[in-house]
Formats: sequence, C-alpha cells, structure tokens
Amino acid sequence: MVAKRRRAEKLPACQTMEEAVQMLGRFAVLDTEVAARKARVDAAIAQLRAEAETLNAPAEAEIKNIFLAMKPWWAVVSEEITEGKRKSAELAGCLIGHRIGNPTLVFPKPEEYAIAVLEKEGFFACVRVVKELDKAALLARLKPDDEDAPDLRLLGFGVKQTETFFIAQLPPKEPDSETITDPQAAQVPA
Repeated sequence: MVAKRRRAEKLPACQTMEEAVQMLGRFAVLDTEVAARKARVDAAIAQLRAEAETLNAPAEAEIKNIFLAMKPWWAVVSEEITEGKRKSAELAGCLIGHRIGNPTLVFPKPEEYAIAVLEKEGFFACVRVVKELDKAALLARLKPDDEDAPDLRLLGFGVKQTETFFIAQLPPKEPDSETITDPQAAQVPA
C-alpha cells in the first residue's frame, strides 16, 4: 500500500510592517525561552555528571586495584583454568583473560625511507599516491580579477554561493551612556 502524500500547511506571510514586528517580537520571546530551557538542561546534565564522577571515583579506584591484582594471578593460573585451550574464562560473572588487539603496522622510520625502500624493491602496490583538488587555491584563482580564471571557467569550474534567509535575535542593548561630541570633529577635512 502506497502512503498518501500530505501537503505542508500553508503559512501566512506577513502583509504589513506591524505584522512583521509582532511576529519578530514573538520569535525573540520564543527564542529566549528555548535558549533558557536548553541552558537549564545543560547545567543539570553538568551537575549530574559531576555528582556521578564524585560518587564513582572510589568504585573506579577499587576496580583499578582489583584489575591490577588479578592480572598477575591470571598469568599464573590461566593454563590450569582453561586447560591450555583458551585465552579467557568465565569466573564469578566476569570474563577474564587475554585478547588479541588489532594489528598495527611496524615499518622502518622515517616513513619517507620506508616508501623509498618499497618503491626500490618493486612493491608499488603497497604505496598509495593521493591526489585531491586544492579547493582553496581554485576559489582564489576564480576571482573575477584573476587572468587565469577564464581558462578555469572554460574547463567547467566556477564559484557557487547561496544566499539563505535567517532570523537571529539581537543581544539586548546596554543602556545608552552619555556621549560627548566634539564640535570641532565635524570641521576636520576628510
């Protein structure tokens, strides 16, 4: 069964300056309320995290001590417990043992030397050459006053900039302070 498409509700556009001012005023009030709620949530989360860290600190220290105590013990008894067939075992609701980490490459340093050795010995498939557009350089060359720009435009390169509508609440203005004007300042030639 195919779902029916629903059209978005049409929103009325402002017709007058008064309507625009009223709507922007409402926007500012709502934006302030949302920001205040988000700030309260962030503060509460930060407080809960701090409390949890304080409460968890002794348990985490004890966990670390138990881990450090169990490591040498496991080294001595692991063969007996696993009968040499496994690297880990279940004990008291825990899995204890050794696990193999992800492989990491070891190579002669510096990397440039390693690359030269591989290329000299014919292991070209083990060396990757990365090519990418220098977008910043291309944007700089596509400026209207650059003589190279027409050639790039003929090759299909160009600059695209979009303009997006926005509304941003302005920060509250500080109370006007007393301004002293210099009557001679207007007489200074530009």
